[in-house]
Amino acid sequence: MKLLPPFILFSMVLWLLYLPLNANSVTTIHIGHDSQINAPSHLAMLAFKEQVERESRGSLKVKIFPARQFGDVYETCMLVQQGNLQMTFGATMLLTNIFPEYYTLDSLYLFNSFEQAKASLLNKELRDILLKPLETKGFKGFGFMASGFRVLTNSQKPIYDLSDLAALKIRVASSPMQIQTWKSLGALPISLSFGEVFLSLQQGLINAQESSLFSIFHERFFEGQSHLSLTYHSFTNYIVFMQKAFFEKLSKEEQAIVVTAAESAIEQQWSHAQKENQRALELLSSTRITINTPNNSFKESVKTLMQGSIEKQLRHRAGGLFYDHVIEEINRIKQKS
Repeated sequence: MKLLPPFILFSMVLWLLYLPLNANSVTTIHIGHDSQINAPSHLAMLAFKEQVERESRGSLKVKIFPARQFGDVYETCMLVQQGNLQMTFGATMLLTNIFPEYYTLDSLYLFNSFEQAKASLLNKELRDILLKPLETKGFKGFGFMASGFRVLTNSQKPIYDLSDLAALKIRVASSPMQIQTWKSLGALPISLSFGEVFLSLQQGLINAQESSLFSIFHERFFEGQSHLSLTYHSFTNYIVFMQKAFFEKLSKEEQAIVVTAAESAIEQQWSHAQKENQRALELLSSTRITINTPNNSFKESVKTLMQGSIEKQLRHRAGGLFYDHVIEEINRIKQKS
């Protein structure tokens, strides 16, 4: 048997010694979320991945698992808390059972325009206030992405006045305040996960749902629905966060790279989300669904109802001081925008 030359053997030994050291120097960030691959939120995570891997020169890798591969928002949140995933994002309205402070953002007609919502949720002072609840549960928050204003579809009639909601079997998120709010508006709320909406509409378990224009088109909720009413009654955001223990194990340089990449991706996502919701409205107008705008009285009636017992309960669940602080900041920002 012929022996290899010494210099080759020496090179192979060095390579074998280097390989595990190099492999151990790579840290992987696993991101799981419930959005589809064509959603602005997933595209933002791809931008985050590209920037993190580029700026870290390979010391950080990012793997993304979209479309509920690890479950819905609550499930991915738990996986991040346990360290089985390192990062996720989710609608605050779906996380109120973990972070009750986010009931503050459940008020209907909290924002009057996309620009107003953006100015508020990207405002550093307000963002820092809203991210504080994450720290108490072992998370590091980065900020808020946009899903967009929610509108309403149903298979019964166009919604012009508050009375038109009567007896509509509408899907709502798994939140006690969401259920109570829609009951107070006269509808019959049914709590379902987002992944169950399409089939439930097809089977007639529900005859109405409310979500963003992007979701209505790309999840094909408009199939079997005859009316789309542009209520724009609430604004859905996605909060982006990571396991705090994982973040703190990164080097200071890597932490800075992750924070910068997350903030950059969030900023880009808002612009993309606004364009995609507008595009979805244009595409929906070419389907068989009928689109209408409610009367001005609809918004005023809803706001009047919200100012009663619903707002008091939201404040109680969120914590009075936190609720008041956030609403005060939002009103201050709204006056400037």
